[in-house]
Amino acid sequence: MHETSSTDYNATWNGTLLHLDDSSVKIALWKLLADEWFDVICQFAMGERGKKLTSFVLLALLESASTTTSTTVGLSLRSTSELLLRSANFYEALCFKEHALNIILDSFNSFFKTNADKNLVTCYANFEDFGKSANDLVTVMTSSKKIRVKTEILVKAMHYLNQLLLFPLEYYTKNERQKVIWMTFIVDTLAGIATEADDEVRTKAQLRTRTLLLRFFAISNSGNILEMNADLLGWFLTTTSFRPEQENELSKAVMGRTKQLDIQVLRSLISMVISNATKAKEILDHTCKMRLEWVKNNQPNALDWVIDMVETIKESLHRHSSKEEVVNNISAQESITELSRFAIQALNDAKTRISTTLENEKEDETSSITPIDSSLLILVLLLQEYAQYLGSRGDQVVDIGALSRVMVALASPCTILLQRSLRSSSVSDRTSIMKMTTAFVSALCKILSRYQHVYVTERVFAVIWFIYSLVYESDELCAHNLCHAFFSWIGDLDSEQFAVVTQGFIEQSNRLITQATEKDRKVYLSLLSEMLRGATDEQKLWLRRYLPTFITKLSTMSRQAETVGFIQQAIQFLTTITAQQSLRTSAYDISLILACLIQVANPPEIERFGQVSKETAHILFHSICDVLQNLLLYHRQQLIDIMAPFIATLQALFYCFRSPHLALVTKKRKVDETTTGQKKFALISTWAPLDVSAADRCARIFSSMTKKSSIGGGGKSSSTTVNGKRYTGLQQYRIISRHAPFVLIEYFTIQSNVTMSISQPQVKTILETGLYNLMDMTSENDRNMVLAGLDASGKLLFKNFYTSWKENHMYTGQ
Repeated sequence: MHETSSTDYNATWNGTLLHLDDSSVKIALWKLLADEWFDVICQFAMGERGKKLTSFVLLALLESASTTTSTTVGLSLRSTSELLLRSANFYEALCFKEHALNIILDSFNSFFKTNADKNLVTCYANFEDFGKSANDLVTVMTSSKKIRVKTEILVKAMHYLNQLLLFPLEYYTKNERQKVIWMTFIVDTLAGIATEADDEVRTKAQLRTRTLLLRFFAISNSGNILEMNADLLGWFLTTTSFRPEQENELSKAVMGRTKQLDIQVLRSLISMVISNATKAKEILDHTCKMRLEWVKNNQPNALDWVIDMVETIKESLHRHSSKEEVVNNISAQESITELSRFAIQALNDAKTRISTTLENEKEDETSSITPIDSSLLILVLLLQEYAQYLGSRGDQVVDIGALSRVMVALASPCTILLQRSLRSSSVSDRTSIMKMTTAFVSALCKILSRYQHVYVTERVFAVIWFIYSLVYESDELCAHNLCHAFFSWIGDLDSEQFAVVTQGFIEQSNRLITQATEKDRKVYLSLLSEMLRGATDEQKLWLRRYLPTFITKLSTMSRQAETVGFIQQAIQFLTTITAQQSLRTSAYDISLILACLIQVANPPEIERFGQVSKETAHILFHSICDVLQNLLLYHRQQLIDIMAPFIATLQALFYCFRSPHLALVTKKRKVDETTTGQKKFALISTWAPLDVSAADRCARIFSSMTKKSSIGGGGKSSSTTVNGKRYTGLQQYRIISRHAPFVLIEYFTIQSNVTMSISQPQVKTILETGLYNLMDMTSENDRNMVLAGLDASGKLLFKNFYTSWKENHMYTGQ
């Protein structure tokens, strides 16, 4: 394969012997060696031979001018080498591993020396260590001489990056890793200064360099050139600014990689400060002051880099809060103080701008209002968290009092702005203002609790409620973010503030019963569910006294439901309540929950809901099963005194599996169909019989009934029962076993019906497998009671079931 003449790497051959000529012989030989003789050749290609073979494979890609995969039909040296680089055989061969990276680096040295600026060439060639080389590179970049880079040079440099991105990280030795990092950073420098080159090529080059740097920095902090010089890091970040017309998926990807690199560099730098590394504290302070100047000068993306700085410092303070000396070294208090002043001033300016515009705007006009930058609101949120982690000094460093006042004052303007944006015809305006409002609420919820007096708490709660109502149906992502912010806010409230929020929910529930829309009721349930999930154990203990109020109000609201969506949300709310073991519910609370479940799942006048889809019916069934399962797992101690409504609900589930069949007899059954109809879940049984997944959920409830212990059965978090007693696991088992015959009677009563019964074989098998567990709980007297409650056909079915249970399931002690 080696010859003195030049090689045409883009020559093609169609693969047929008929068209094999002098120009395509090399392609045919290379294809044969790569496919059939590669392993054999690698065993003997050592030393100089291995170097030549490696050069041939890699240079086929480096020397080619093509930047995209060729669409020409046929074989070429380039396409064959590409296939080889995509196989594991290449990277496992020792002959290639020994020479591959050196060949790429040597080739890049030759290319760079020929095409790049002399000062950059000298800087690249004089690489000794990252500290000295970083200083030399900053000297070159800050010089007054303008360096020109052509697009063709960047394209060729990208070829080297494409190859380096193919190699796994384990392929590099420590020395090779440092050389590749330096080479990659030099290419990134070329892309940063190539202002006259094509913008898309520059962006692609930056994406490749920063992806490669991120891979190296992620596995090891050693060799991180950016942490050696604050000016070099600053230049690296400022070259990642894009004009609005340049915003696309490619530029967003570059920005994302750069932010990841920035956070890793800052974490490494703070680690060096903690370990008292030389000049690390000086570099950190210089980095913070530099970013603060960027923000003051309104440079592009300046807030993004400041956010990275504050977030990284905040994380470090959280980890080292007990070490006073470390906190003083890494907190950058002087820079944070100036930054908080800037944030307060920016918020005041935004408030003035928005208020003035809203006052001067006529209702029939649609003038554009510039919203607050979402990045500024994220910064405010991080500053509040920083102050919280810094402790008692945080109030003075960040001036939380002033920040809280301006945030509360901004609530009304932001709310009015959102209202006006929803009437706007511009989708982009609505999206940007919704994003801004969501960030504002998140920052507002982080106001430290000692500044949230009763008035402030009421104001924040009202703002959250109102804004969430506005975006509930129009923007799902914003609604989700607002719920998350409300969830976090609840846990930070003290007892007095939490009482204010709870009282607000009670007042809202009274209003929703008399005058409200379906949307208002859904908003109420969504936020109430988030409050239950976000409350601390201490808050839940206090909330328990209002639990009956919330449940009874929900029962009343369900009678006014207009859509199945509200029914789903109501049952999901009951699932949330029953999943909270720390609520310490009483038997009275559980009885209300079961009554509410029956009321919600069986709404009056179901015709107003229209046709319920099959998917919705299955969701409703599974949600009901979730509530029953949670009661058995977390509230068993209280449930055993009120088993009757629980069993009645469980019996009604059987009707969701019935299906009609031909009558075998004409004798009318002596069954009160009106009574039976009341047991149905009408919204669900429309799609009866449900599938095997629903039967499996029902069978798991039967299995849970047979457990002799439970999560909430005997723990201290469980409340006492109606009569003040506490039952052991065995006592609970015995009480529940008394109700098992009623479930069996209901099942076999349905099965003995000649017109409608549970007849699908798979569903029937799954349910009876669950009923076997109930049979384990029954005694001889219980089984006689079952027989007494059935007619002749029902008795026959039960006897067959009993025989099957005894032969296949009953434990015999062997």
